[in-house]
Amino acid sequence: MSQAINVELDEQDGNLIARFRLAQNAFLTDQAYLQAFRDVKTSAEERGAAGGYDRMVLNLAEMAYIQSMAISGMLRLQSDLRKLGIELRLAELSDDVAKVLAIMNLDKHFSVFRTEKEALA
Repeated sequence: MSQAINVELDEQDGNLIARFRLAQNAFLTDQAYLQAFRDVKTSAEERGAAGGYDRMVLNLAEMAYIQSMAISGMLRLQSDLRKLGIELRLAELSDDVAKVLAIMNLDKHFSVFRTEKEALA
């Protein structure tokens, strides 16, 4: 069985980029979100220790909606990355995801960018 959320990692200009790739017709469980965010954190720790990143861009282009567990995972990831001296930036949020973050007043808690390119600047 393939994972519902695969995390594609990339590096660009001293930044770490994590792109969430959703399996077609996948049912996204809380466990799938938790595992995806654990994978991102582990990769940031491993790569950060070797390369010393200043920021991580989390590209959410493939997430049409967001569940509470994903929000919790992003908040925890942001806290963990701060301890490593890495700034978390969110990019390419769908309108629905952006609305949920705004309703919860989290759009001010996260650095949100329209495009991945803007988040990398």
